[in-house]
Amino acid sequence: MSEKGVVELIQAMPALQEFYAHRSIRSIWSIEVFLAIGMHQILGSLELPNIPDHWISILTDQYEGRFARLVSLSTGLSEAGLEMLVPHLPEVTVLSLSMVGSSHRVLRTIATSFPDLSYLNLVLRSDDVIREQDLILLADNSPSLSGLGLFSEEADSMIRANIGSDGITNATINDLARRVPKLRNLSLYLGDAALTEQSLVFLGAHCKMLGTIYISADVDFETLVGDDHRNWFPELHQLDILPPPSDRRRYAHPDRVARQLREAAPKLRGLIVGFSNLDPSEAVLKDMFDGLVRGG
Repeated sequence: MSEKGVVELIQAMPALQEFYAHRSIRSIWSIEVFLAIGMHQILGSLELPNIPDHWISILTDQYEGRFARLVSLSTGLSEAGLEMLVPHLPEVTVLSLSMVGSSHRVLRTIATSFPDLSYLNLVLRSDDVIREQDLILLADNSPSLSGLGLFSEEADSMIRANIGSDGITNATINDLARRVPKLRNLSLYLGDAALTEQSLVFLGAHCKMLGTIYISADVDFETLVGDDHRNWFPELHQLDILPPPSDRRRYAHPDRVARQLREAAPKLRGLIVGFSNLDPSEAVLKDMFDGLVRGG
C-alpha cells in the first residue's frame, strides 16, 4: 500500500480506535501518515514506528486535543519528543517506549506525568542510567503498576541486555516492591546494581501476584529458598536470572534445592539462569528442576 493509500484509509475511518503499524507500513511511514493518525479524536491504542521530534512539534503546535482518549502507546521517540507529547496524553496508562538517543530524565518525566500508569516497558541505550530516586518516584506515583520493564537490547536483536544504574540496591527493590503490590510482570536488567537473591525475597514478600521475573542478579538459590520457602511466589511461572559474568554457583545438593524451588513457586514452568557460564552443579539444578516440572 502507498503512503497516499494509507492516509486515505485512515481518513475514511472516523471511528478508528486502534492502529497498529506493522512492518508493511514502515516503508511508507511519513509525517503525512502520522498527522492523519493524529487527526482522530477517539483513538485508544497506538503502535507506531519511531516518531521524529519535528513531527511531534508540528502536530502539537498545529492541533489541539489530539490523543485525548489514548490509553495505550507503543513507539520509539527521543526524550525531548516524549516531553512534547506528554501534555497531549492525559489518559495514557500503558506505555511501551524505545528511547532514541540518551535519556537521562525519561523515568522522572514518566513518573511525574502519568499518574494512572499500569504498565511501563522502557527500552534504553546500554549507557543510559536508572537512578534510585527516579525508580522510587515512579513507584510512589504509580500504585496501580502491574508491569515494569527497564532494559536495553543488543544491536540488531531482541535479546535483552543491561543498562546502568545509580544507587540501586536490594533495599531499593524492597522499597519498590512495597509500593507496587499489584505488580505482575517485572524485567529489570540493571548491570551496576549488584542485586542478589535478597531482591527476590523482597519481591516475594510484597508482590504476590508476580507471574514473570527477568532480572540481573547474583542469586544463590540455596539461600533463596532457605527454610521458609513454601509458596514464596504463588503465581510465578517464569523466572529468568542474568548473573554477573563471574558468577559460578556450586550446589552440594542440587536435587534438594530444585525440590524446594518447586515448592516455593508451585506454578513455575520456566527457569533460565545466565547464558554459558554455569557451574556443572548449576546445570544439574536446572535439569532437575525441569524434570520436576515435566513430571508435574
